[in-house]
Amino acid sequence: MSYTTKYLKSRGQDCTILRSPAVTSKVSLKRATKAIRIYGAREAHWEGLILSDSELVSGEVFEANNMTFLVQSVNNDPATNELAWFAVTVNAILGHWRYEEYYDDDLNLIEEWVDKGDIHAYGEIITAEMRQRDPGLLEGARYIFQCPKSAGIQLLDRIVYEGENYKVESVDPIAMPGISRIQASMDTRP
Repeated sequence: MSYTTKYLKSRGQDCTILRSPAVTSKVSLKRATKAIRIYGAREAHWEGLILSDSELVSGEVFEANNMTFLVQSVNNDPATNELAWFAVTVNAILGHWRYEEYYDDDLNLIEEWVDKGDIHAYGEIITAEMRQRDPGLLEGARYIFQCPKSAGIQLLDRIVYEGENYKVESVDPIAMPGISRIQASMDTRP
């Protein structure tokens, strides 16, 4: 057993990975940046080590130290033989809805919004400064959310955040292995 493994088991913080069934492990936490230019970055970005037997992967959500984290990336740390992770704090719980059409038993067409469940996410409001440094932002987009790919968010789905409806305008599944980066605009659909 390595020094790091012993340290995590004796001094690491308890954490719970929110999967089914939930998995408990030990984790170390530290801020991943000392940024002072981007206001929320210092508070939101974290990194650390977790025991390798937790089998943590990108896109999973875990709770530790009274905070909830969305894992952006996980790599095996060859120096310690444990898993090194980078994550953001969950600052949004999104309602996920999809418009579906189907026929009932009498062959009547039924069209309705179907609740696909809640999603832990990290969100940022799109500012003029962000638009200057990221030319890929869509004109009507209000928020960028990082969500687990496992949520299966698709274009034109509805996201409900703080009681307001938003339309998914863009889904980027490539930037991070288990994360989809979505852009959302106001949704005026019925």
